[in-house]
Amino acid sequence: MKVSRTILLLLVVLGMGAYIWFYEINQLSTAEELALQRQAFDLQVEQIHGIGIQTSDYAVDLFKTDQGWELIHPKGARAAAPVVQQLLARFKTLGKGDLITPADMRENEKSLAEYGLAVPRIKLTLTTPGQTREYQVGDVNPLGNSVYVKEESTQNVIPVSTDLLEILPIDVLAYRDKTLFPLHEEEVQAVDLIGEDRMLRLEKREGEWVLKTPVSSLADQEQVLALIQKLLQSRIEGVVNDPGTQDMENFERSEDVIRLWPVNSKVPVELVVGGDLPMNPDQLLVRISGQEGLVKVSKGMRMLAQSPVELFRDRRLFNVDPQSIVRISIQQGGERLVLEKKGIDWQVVDPVTMKASSARVQNMMKTWMEAQVENFVEDDPELQALKEVSFTPEEADGEKPVTFEIVENLGLPGRALLRKSGEQGLLQVVPDLVKYAPVNVLPYLSREVLTYNPLEVVRLSLSHGERTQAVIRTGPDQPWTAQEENGDVDQERVSEIIRTFSKVFAENLVELNPLDFAQYGLENPPIRLSVGLAGEQAGNRTLWLSRPEENGPVMAILQGQNLVFQMSQEDFQMVVEPLFAGE
Repeated sequence: MKVSRTILLLLVVLGMGAYIWFYEINQLSTAEELALQRQAFDLQVEQIHGIGIQTSDYAVDLFKTDQGWELIHPKGARAAAPVVQQLLARFKTLGKGDLITPADMRENEKSLAEYGLAVPRIKLTLTTPGQTREYQVGDVNPLGNSVYVKEESTQNVIPVSTDLLEILPIDVLAYRDKTLFPLHEEEVQAVDLIGEDRMLRLEKREGEWVLKTPVSSLADQEQVLALIQKLLQSRIEGVVNDPGTQDMENFERSEDVIRLWPVNSKVPVELVVGGDLPMNPDQLLVRISGQEGLVKVSKGMRMLAQSPVELFRDRRLFNVDPQSIVRISIQQGGERLVLEKKGIDWQVVDPVTMKASSARVQNMMKTWMEAQVENFVEDDPELQALKEVSFTPEEADGEKPVTFEIVENLGLPGRALLRKSGEQGLLQVVPDLVKYAPVNVLPYLSREVLTYNPLEVVRLSLSHGERTQAVIRTGPDQPWTAQEENGDVDQERVSEIIRTFSKVFAENLVELNPLDFAQYGLENPPIRLSVGLAGEQAGNRTLWLSRPEENGPVMAILQGQNLVFQMSQEDFQMVVEPLFAGE
């Protein structure tokens, strides 16, 4: 029994404590009570969720939702948040004078009519949870600093600061949110522009805008953002809350649709763009999704709704960073050329394995990167592809290379016609330099045909016809000695030859893998220069050289590469003289 009583007593104490705490926490402090008593409207402004204003010029009713303030009529119309917030803030700061009671009015032989309250100029309704209060606003007092206000449920008259008249907007349009699309730029993930016989769709994917319909391609990022910004900045210029028959006829004369899709939303913000206003040709009638009635907007809205698809197509040939390209393939007929990036240098890997001219490869890529799409042309399946060019970015993660087919240009001077992988139609490109991407390997080869470290040379031989002179050394700091014959080696001359030929640049690349070496004087080369290397480049490097006629070109080839090139006369003179002193 004692235990049961103890528990019961404990529950009663806890219940009383909870009641007192709940009651006290919801009570106003003394300071808050005094402040509320000094307010013209003695209710907690923070709890107001409904406002009604009726003047001789307009009537408006506002209510608060989870999304913000809205107008009751037209249904669904958003209220201008700054206007409502200013009203509430001023309601809270409006002061009041001494009450004028019915006894005071009798004593001064006055009635409500003499305060302008028999037919009030303004009716103000404020709604909070559990109560609705209506205030009638009458005339301004003789001093001009107060206006007479009466709450409907009492006969008392309250002098309230004339600021009340100043904070109320002069027309109903001021209460309405004039934005057509209540979104921020970063919230928009898709845009639809729909006309009578067309559908244009833009989508944002991984931070980039792409065209989805009617073609699939990368979009011009600046043009898409410009469209979105113009739509978000567009404003309501007038309202037709209760459109009549004539209004609807004007509206239905022309209908285009604009939809903005917010992130993670299955419901777009939709605008139906209707016909012109006969009395104001600079404006259109528009319907906003979820809102009754029509609104008036600038005529430019139709131009935005009817924006052509070409406006949003990316006119760059492709937007890959040239530094990220690691492989280029060019195919024409049965010929194929493949270039690959090794570190910072480029190399030909097909049809031969040789060093490429990085400068020439970069210049070729620059031509493609700077080319612009001048026009988008409907494809003709009968147009044959003349050449295929592919660019593969580094770490493509399984993505296909960016591939172009160069097709017949139909006699368009200075233009090239291309098909791009993954896109529809033909691209009319300027300049037409892109079509000159040769499949021949020679233009891409480096003119640096021979290179080695002079310190790693341990043997040098020079042959003129049947006679060969060879010198050797045991280390980079050791003197050169004759390998087989006696004689004094010209140390300075040998060192000069080794330095000169450690980096040989061709004046011109002539032919790769020629069928006839005789035409270049290289079938039985009269001069051969061979360098034996130790260390990391161990092996032999042998040059075959022709003996030119007077002032004729010197042809040469590096054994094992079969690349005929033209050597400079200055380099050739280095191998004319023998290696031994006194000869």
